[in-house]
Formats: sequence, structure tokens, C-alpha cells
Amino acid sequence: MSLASRKVCAFSAHGSGRRTFVLDQADVECQKRVLLHPSASPAGMTKKKILIVEDVEFNRDLLVQLLGDDFHLSLAADGKEGLEKAALDQPDLILMDLGLPVIDGWEATRRLKASQELRHIPIIAITSHAMSGDERKAFAAGCDDYLAKPIHEDELMAKIRKLI
Repeated sequence: MSLASRKVCAFSAHGSGRRTFVLDQADVECQKRVLLHPSASPAGMTKKKILIVEDVEFNRDLLVQLLGDDFHLSLAADGKEGLEKAALDQPDLILMDLGLPVIDGWEATRRLKASQELRHIPIIAITSHAMSGDERKAFAAGCDDYLAKPIHEDELMAKIRKLI
């Protein structure tokens, strides 16, 4: 098996200060290993929950690597699944790609903000839609913040910390 056909996921025991990168062909199984580690912070407080709604597997994996140590994560690959998981998981924050299949991120955001039960959840648009006016359109759809790809870790973390 060639190395180029494998996915990269990250796992670390919280508080260990080390991150182990797991090369795995089975993306779902790799994500389970990353997501199933204990979800408590060193102080014993429950981690905040973030729902990542992103259709590109590589981008989902990258966000899991960046956020997996500090937050409890759930994943959705399209807008419809994102709406379902938001209702089920009641996350503290949603990272929403705007160019999604089934239901796009623009419409998923509008539906979330129209829902009495879900409108309080902050949404950060994370998108390659970086054309003039797209940021304004994202805010008009209901996003609470906007981040154009490529993602810069420090900027992402600052935006997340500002909202939760």
C-alpha cells in the first residue's frame, strides 16, 4: 500500500503534551480513534462541543487535528447531516463550510438561525468563498463570524475563543 493513499489523523492523550499522528486508510475508523478519547479538560471541566460541517475529507481531518485536544468534536459531511447533528448534539459552536452538498451551508445556517432551539449556537463560516461580498452574505445568512480558507490555526482559535 502506498503512503499517498493513506489519511492522516491525530490523537493525543489529553495533557500528555504529545500528539501522535496516525496514518490510516480507513478514515471513519481513524476519526473514531481521535474522537473517542476522554472529553474532560485537565481541570475536570467538560470540554465545549464543536460541530464541524465540512464535505472535504482532508479539511475535516485537518480541523480534527487542530481542535481534537481542546474540544469534543462531531462531524457532518453535508448541510442536511449538519442540521440533524446540531439538533441531536446541541453543540456550543458550529464550524460551517458554505459550499456543501445536499443542503448548502448558506441554507443550513439560515435554518439553524430560524430554529428556536438552535438559533443561540454561534456559527463560524469556514469557506473558500472569499469573493468580494461573501463575508457580508455569510453574516446576512446568520453566521457569527467568517474565516476564509486556507485556515490559519491562531486565527481560528481566536475566533472560537471569542464565541464560546
